[in-house]
Order: sequence, then structure tokens, then C-alpha cells
Amino acid sequence: MDIGVPYRDLGAVDIRAAEAFVSAFTDEIWTRNTFRQEVLADKVHAATQTIILRHEWVRDENPWGVHELGDLVRDWARPKGLDPSPFLPIGKEETAMGPIYTFREWEEYRSVLESVVEQAIRPIKTDRGLVVRVALVALNPHAEILPHVDGQPFAYVCHRLHVPLSGSGDVRYKIGKKKFSMKPGRVYDFNNRVLHSVKNSGAERRINLFVDYYPDPPFYVPPAMGPR
Repeated sequence: MDIGVPYRDLGAVDIRAAEAFVSAFTDEIWTRNTFRQEVLADKVHAATQTIILRHEWVRDENPWGVHELGDLVRDWARPKGLDPSPFLPIGKEETAMGPIYTFREWEEYRSVLESVVEQAIRPIKTDRGLVVRVALVALNPHAEILPHVDGQPFAYVCHRLHVPLSGSGDVRYKIGKKKFSMKPGRVYDFNNRVLHSVKNSGAERRINLFVDYYPDPPFYVPPAMGPR
């Protein structure tokens, strides 16, 4: 969402439990599901690893012409000889723009991460608002995400919130002409509708919790559980 400024610092978030939890993740945890990197992400995000917890979908405006996200997961898993079941969403909520899918990792990590998500959205929370995307995103050491503008349909209507769970001043962000570093334990409302880039000059992964918040969806249907 274009918030009119490069970013806003929305305040402090208690990340102590989440930071300890995520810091114990092995490489296998970060790489066991490569669906997003191989299918959903564009080339500028090749230097990241992502664990998808919730994800939005627009049926009529996706490059694959696929009606349901689960069908795309199956198309990805089949040539790899993988059972798609562990990678399929387990829940679905409908909005006017399309469904929001929940993945099994959200249920696995919810006890630790849900409070961080709630704290992150509190400064901008509305009566009708909906969290449409939650993801853990790691940027590799000495890697960068080249300048780009997020163009997915929900990017026009959702706040993109970053909650750094690790990292330091070695990770530099640029939005338009503004350069800055994020501090762990803060939440940032990030203008992803302006040209932006990230560079990790450090020797450790940068891990952020991404939260996309849709403040005023026209309508919302609660989740139907079960694989989709």
C-alpha cells in the first residue's frame, strides 16, 4: 500500500519468544518447502527463503490462470514426485478480491507468532480488517533484493508490515531515496508501492515476519477448514 511516506515506525513489539523460536530453525526447516521460491516469488527474491503461514490469492489475476492455489501446489509437486499433501493449505477465507489461505505451518507456529501478529497490527487495526498474508522471510548473508515495486493486487490495498526478528545495522533498506535500517522488536509499515530494495552486508540471515493487513475488505467469509 502507498502510505504516502517511505515507512512508518509503528512502535515496539515483544519478540522475545518469537526470536528464540525462529533462531533455532535449521536449514532444513527453511528449505523444506520451496514452492514460494520456485513458483510464487519473482527473480528479485531469489536470495530469500520463505515460510508461508497465510497467503492471499486472486483467482482472475494470477499469471498461471489457476482458480485455486491448491491446484498450483499440485502442479508444482507432481513433476518432483512429491506428495502435495504437506504443502497444501488447510483453511480458506473468502474476500471480495479472492481467498486467503492458511497453511499448516501457521498451526505449528501459532502459539509463538500469533501474539506478534496481533501486536504488529494493533496501531492500524480496524473493525473490519483482515490479515491476508503472514510469512517468515530470511535474507541470506551478503545478499540483496534488487529494486522493485510490489505489483500483486493486494499490494494496492494492504499495509505491508515488517517485524524484524534478527539482523542489525548490516541490513540496509532503501525506499525511493530514503535509506534506513530496521531494529528488531519494532514494527514498520513499509511502503511497497514505491521502488525499494534490501541489502544484507552481514554474515547472518536477516529474518523478518511479514504481515499484510487489509484494513477495509468489502466482505469476509470465515474459514472453512480442510485441504483446498
